Amino acid sequence: MKSQASRVRGVYLRARRLAADIDGKAEQSLSTGDVRRILSDRLGMPAEAAEICSAADELFYSPAGKPAASDLLKPLRALKKRRRRLK
Repeated sequence: MKSQASRVRGVYLRARRLAADIDGKAEQSLSTGDVRRILSDRLGMPAEAAEICSAADELFYSPAGKPAASDLLKPLRALKKRRRRLK
């Protein structure tokens, strides 16, 4: 069974890959702020982008960061669905 941190990291990495695909940049060069901005501006989904990126920020930069991963799959699915519709 995966840990909460591993799940949050996985969701964020999928969102980052989606943002890199949209913007045409290298995936590794995007920060959490860049990912949030791209997903908010290009897909028009600021709430979902903020939820995923805030959890990633908490995990990566907060010393005691333990965000809940269970609530992140719904926003990720919504982002992917929106991306498919816009293609």
